[in-house]
Amino acid sequence: MQYLKDIARHDPNLRFETYGQSCYSAVKYLACSVFDPIAPDLFYAYLYLYSHYDLINAPACSDVLLAQPFDPQMLERYVLEEKLGIEIVEIPVQGRLGNAVQQVLEQRLPVLLPTNKRCLFRQDVDEHPYPLLVIGYDQQSAMFTVYDDIRNHPMAQNKKGEMYVSIAIEEEILEQAFRAPMKNFQFAKDTIQIIRPSGRLRIPDIREALNDIIQQIALQQENGGQIITKKIKDLLLPRIFEEELEHVGFTRNQLRYINSQKILGFMLSKFLTKQYTDSSCNEQVLQANLATWHAWKTLLTVLEMMKFRRQREEKIVETMIAKVISAEERFLKVVGGLLLHS
Repeated sequence: MQYLKDIARHDPNLRFETYGQSCYSAVKYLACSVFDPIAPDLFYAYLYLYSHYDLINAPACSDVLLAQPFDPQMLERYVLEEKLGIEIVEIPVQGRLGNAVQQVLEQRLPVLLPTNKRCLFRQDVDEHPYPLLVIGYDQQSAMFTVYDDIRNHPMAQNKKGEMYVSIAIEEEILEQAFRAPMKNFQFAKDTIQIIRPSGRLRIPDIREALNDIIQQIALQQENGGQIITKKIKDLLLPRIFEEELEHVGFTRNQLRYINSQKILGFMLSKFLTKQYTDSSCNEQVLQANLATWHAWKTLLTVLEMMKFRRQREEKIVETMIAKVISAEERFLKVVGGLLLHS
């Protein structure tokens, strides 16, 4: 049996309900841990840095499952390739799925497998590719071992609040879900993806990555307000009063954006704790991060209340936006100021 053992446990502090994460980024987070234990945290730190602040001029993309200012797949690949030295390679599967997967696992490389979720779990869901992280295959018993969201497996044993668990699935079932019709998103038809070192870069250590992130944020202190104003215009205000929104409450897109800032702050705090014995810098980052997240959440709450009442009050909206920009500028200043302590 081919089996990958060095898979990170998805941090229970980063829950889907709280952070609105994508299943596509989650499997990449888990997969890159094969190459270095710190790689998953670095992946999320950079991913949510670029998700929240437009630092790399990422192009807009409408060909996504959830409308966003940037193409999430482009950001994921950029972080893996340009920051971690890890590449995603597409492998066509012409014969048995098990044979193709086994060949990859023999190289100690993780496999990302697209499946039709409706076919796999008999759920009444949209037929978009649902990615599974394959970590094992037993040819004799014709069983796959995958890492998957615990919510899809209510009977699975859940240790210490883990979000992802190891699950055994019969090859016949997984083959059917893999071959079933599904939308073309992130995966080509009858194709698996492998994640492997590119050989161009090495995975940085925490100190190197922390300094890199701080330097990028420090460069944005002067125009941070412009970045956030553009995001508010592109992401929040045009959509908040659209009649086709099915329910009152935060849309997943808006929640994902404001929470990208919170995850970034969480990761920075985690790195600072490991690098510095002085906790004062870490406390400042946490406080500024939380204040910014609350400012975003308050703005969304006010907009949702106005939408519910069918009455928009521009002065109140402008006041809430000003508070968001002020909080964001404060966060950028606090993080940028860490250069003086590094």
